[in-house]
Amino acid sequence: NGNVDKTTAFRPLISASSTPNIYTNERTATVSSYGNPTLRWEKTGTLNVGVDYSLFERKLHGKIDVYNKVSKDLIASMSIPAINGTTSQRLNMGEMLNRGLEVEVGTVQTLAKEVTWSGNLNFSYNYNKITKLFKSSYQGYELVGMSGATAAYREGYNANTLWSYAYAGIYNDGTEQSPNWQPKIKGAGADVYGYGGWPPGDGRDFVVESGVQVAPWLLGFSNNFKVRDFNFSFILTGKFGHSFRRQGFNYPPMWGGRVMPNSKLGEVMNGDPAKISPLPLNGAEESRYYFWDRFHAYLDYLAESASHVRMREVMLSYDAPRSFLNKAGVSRCQLYAQVTNLFSIYANPFNEDPEFPEGGVKPSPGYTLGLKLQF
Repeated sequence: NGNVDKTTAFRPLISASSTPNIYTNERTATVSSYGNPTLRWEKTGTLNVGVDYSLFERKLHGKIDVYNKVSKDLIASMSIPAINGTTSQRLNMGEMLNRGLEVEVGTVQTLAKEVTWSGNLNFSYNYNKITKLFKSSYQGYELVGMSGATAAYREGYNANTLWSYAYAGIYNDGTEQSPNWQPKIKGAGADVYGYGGWPPGDGRDFVVESGVQVAPWLLGFSNNFKVRDFNFSFILTGKFGHSFRRQGFNYPPMWGGRVMPNSKLGEVMNGDPAKISPLPLNGAEESRYYFWDRFHAYLDYLAESASHVRMREVMLSYDAPRSFLNKAGVSRCQLYAQVTNLFSIYANPFNEDPEFPEGGVKPSPGYTLGLKLQF
């Protein structure tokens, strides 16, 4: 299989500004890609082995699939000598491995006279790894701010790795007589750095791995129970083994009053400054406070398990007997009640939905009562 990445091309590409320059009133543009005369398609080779089975007159049926996908010539930002006019370029230099298993098990069982049960269970597992990629160094903000994007790919790690700054607690930058307590993040070795500027050095030396953002384990479970003319069914889904970054306190600016504190204020007010970033300890005199939003939303203590289970659908229906319908000239009459998004169970202790961040609109239960008639 082949794929074309449209972010680069054989020749240089420019990106035009959306508005005129405020000084010259002319349209401007920047070089978005320096051109790559050796550009090739990204290629993926796939080997898939599967078995479909049906046993005991379909009382047990399903399938098993095992796959191995090797992607080569992936286009990613690579380090190149500065003599070329830039220190990085998007080139066909990456390789990725995806390996996994998909299993489906279904059954149809007669539990009693006029009582049947049909069920289907499917689950899958995917292992992902960047097997080849050369980049001489990373800025910390590249890894943290671009987690899951090609700019944050690291050889030997999952392509969807979630990267974080490691919170180090508070340190006194002043003296014992005139203390100046400031929150810090961990740097390389025993070094710590404040929120006032980007930590120096290679980001790989201090940015920490906080799990992966795409669930490696997926689960689906559907059931249908038929009792005479009644049918009861439900669908349950689950995702496991991944992480997300929960909402933290927004640390609004202390000037202007245009931004209100969010619901996490109590967590910071009552938290241990050695474990959670506190409010500015020097009030409005904090000269570098405007840098804080580059760090506080990406701290490691905000990474939580994204595993969850959802009850997608529950449905109860009743089909009127055909003997009655034939007299009325109706071929089918069904009365049904359906509930969607009934509930979700989250593994994180903050009860936050990993797929619908705080402040957004979460899926709420939907109720439907209907009647189907066929003549």
